Amino acid sequence: MVETMRSPRMARLTEDLASGQPGVVEAFWEEMKERGTPLLEDVTEDVALVTFVVRRAAEEEGVVFVAGGPAGVHPETCKLTLVPGTDIWYRTVESEPCLPTTYLVSLNDTFGGDWAARNEVFVTDPLNPHTSRLNPYRDYEGFKGKTYSLVVFPSKPISPCYGEREQVAKGRVVEHRFKSEIHGSERSVYVYTPAGYDVDGEKYPLVILHDGIAYIDTVQTPLAFDNLIADGELPPMVVAYVNTTHKRMAELTCSETYAGAFAEELVPWLREQFHVTSDPKRVVIAGSSLGGLMSLYMAHRNPELYGNVIALSGSYWWGPDEEHPEWLTAQFAASEKAPLSIYANMGAFEAAKMHDGFDRFTSVLEQKGYDFTRTIFKGGHDYPCWGETILDGLKKLLG
Repeated sequence: MVETMRSPRMARLTEDLASGQPGVVEAFWEEMKERGTPLLEDVTEDVALVTFVVRRAAEEEGVVFVAGGPAGVHPETCKLTLVPGTDIWYRTVESEPCLPTTYLVSLNDTFGGDWAARNEVFVTDPLNPHTSRLNPYRDYEGFKGKTYSLVVFPSKPISPCYGEREQVAKGRVVEHRFKSEIHGSERSVYVYTPAGYDVDGEKYPLVILHDGIAYIDTVQTPLAFDNLIADGELPPMVVAYVNTTHKRMAELTCSETYAGAFAEELVPWLREQFHVTSDPKRVVIAGSSLGGLMSLYMAHRNPELYGNVIALSGSYWWGPDEEHPEWLTAQFAASEKAPLSIYANMGAFEAAKMHDGFDRFTSVLEQKGYDFTRTIFKGGHDYPCWGETILDGLKKLLG
C-alpha cells in the first residue's frame, strides 16, 4: 500500500530512522503512549491529517487493519503500512474534523472481504484513551456489549447537552415488558417520562425509538432530553425505547408482523398507560441503520399513527431478495404521498452503497413533494454520531 499523504510526525520518524539515531522506535512509542492515538495533525476548521498507529511485530502473519470512522470500511484501503525495520504500522488519511466516531483494529488480518471473520477478532486501539461501549451495562436481548475506539476532535466534542447539570430536574426511565401476540415475541420497552410529568394536563408528544437500550446506555439520551427540555429546545415528551432481539435483522427489515405488533398492540398500550397524544403530527418514530429503514416503513404503512420519522443512516439498500434491492424506495415511489415529515441523514464516512441508496430514496421524496430534511453529517455509521444527530431531528420535528 502506498500512502497518498504523509503525517509530519511519521515523516520525522523516517528521518530519525535514516540517521541511525539509537532508541528511535522506543522513543516513538513512549511519545504515542503520552500523546494518545490516532495522531491529529495540521488541524484546521476544514481538514486535518489523521494517522492511525498500531504496534505489532513485522514477522506476525497478516496485516494490521483499521475499519470505521475516517479510516473507511473498504478492505483494500483500511490496511496499515509497516515502517521498514520497525514494529510500527500506520495509515494517514485526510479528514474533515468530525463528530466523535468509532473504529476498530484487526491485528493479524487475512480475511479479505470476510467481515464476519473480521468482526470476531476486532479490538480497540490500545493507545487511544477514548472509547464507546455498545450496551455497557447489560446483555441487549441476546447481544453482548462491545467496546469501540473513538476519534475525537477537540473542535467537535460530545454535545454539552449530554453533560450532567445539577440544577436540571430529571425525568424517569422505567423498564416494562411488552409481549406481542401478533409477532409472537416478548421484549423490554423502557419508557422515559419528563420531569413534572402530569396526567391531568395536555397530552405529551410521543417518540418511539428502535434499538432502545443503545440510546439509554451507549447514548444517554434521557440526560440530553432533560437538558433540552429545560432549555426549551424540546417540549416535554414521552419516549418509548423499544428493544430488538437477537432476531433484529428479521424484525427491522420491513417486517409486516413486527409493524403490525406496533400498530395494533404497542401504540394502543402506550396510549392506555401514558398521557400521550393520538395526533400523528406529534408522534415520531425513529431509528438508526435498519431501525431507520423500519421507521420509514412503519410510518408509510401507518401514517395515521406516526406523522414524523427520523431515519439515521437508514439501510435503504435492503431488499427481500436480489431481484428487489432498495425495496422501500420502490414502495415510496409507487405510492401516493403520505402525510409525513421526515428527517433523514447519512454519515460522510459511510460506504458508497449507503450513500447511493440514500440519494435515490431522498430523490423519490423530492419528486413526491414530501416535507423532508436531508443532511450529511461529519461522521460514520455509529451511535456517538447518531446520539448527536437524533437531537437535531427531534428539534426539527418537535422543537
